[in-house]
Amino acid sequence: MESEHKKELHVIPSSVREDSGISRRVIAREVAQGTLVQLGRGWYGTPETPAKVARALKIGARLTCGDALELHGVWMVRDEKLHVATLRGQKPRTPDRDVVPHKYQHRWPDFEPIMPIRIALDHLARCRGAEDAAIAFESVANQGLLSADEIDGVLAGLPVKLRESIGVIDPRAQSGTETRVRRYLQRLGVRVEPQWYVDAVGRTDIRVGERLIIECDSAAYHTDPEAYAEDRRRDQLLIAQGYVVLRLTWEDVIEEWERTRELLRSIVAHRLHRKRRSLR
Repeated sequence: MESEHKKELHVIPSSVREDSGISRRVIAREVAQGTLVQLGRGWYGTPETPAKVARALKIGARLTCGDALELHGVWMVRDEKLHVATLRGQKPRTPDRDVVPHKYQHRWPDFEPIMPIRIALDHLARCRGAEDAAIAFESVANQGLLSADEIDGVLAGLPVKLRESIGVIDPRAQSGTETRVRRYLQRLGVRVEPQWYVDAVGRTDIRVGERLIIECDSAAYHTDPEAYAEDRRRDQLLIAQGYVVLRLTWEDVIEEWERTRELLRSIVAHRLHRKRRSLR
């Protein structure tokens, strides 16, 4: 059950162009005009082809790990390096130090220009560790990009310690920021409930204990005035019902995570997530 969320890659195998009856002369003219771009052996692209896809194909490899997962529509913490899959016994044709090669088998798994989700997930977990893997697995589960059985199959192929560190995959998480915050709070030993429903408000990202609601922005740079106003309206309704509200930005959870962990630890230590006893 591979993804229907995959971004348009604007990549065409050479065989498709030639088998469709288009002559090599026409292909050469389109390349000369810039309509098509030669991307190494066996592939043509266009000016709209994502730069990382084109670069990987030009060096005889295919995107994998987080680079491929992002193009499949998976929520990712970006890595500036280029992660590519190479066939066993081969090396990518590049001296660039920012290229991270991931070994694969003796033949490609399909005819796509990037690696399929299940293989890219395996590469990501082994490359970037349990936390980034958990974020990716939960995004895949939430969007239905793979079935539960397929996800279990990928997990089963990982080393035992890594699989245990990833832990239980919760398909309710709607962003990687939610996953990161929820998993940290669980490690602190507090009760958390993703996608908690509150009357007159709707679903909230995470309820902690009895009364703390944490809302996590899923992307950087939120500037939409209507969304900003709606967030504040929801916060007011939650406060009116006795909740404490903490709104975390993408930057808080991704770029300033160490500081945010200290904040969460302090909140838990002061028991702000627990319902206060009535004063007599």
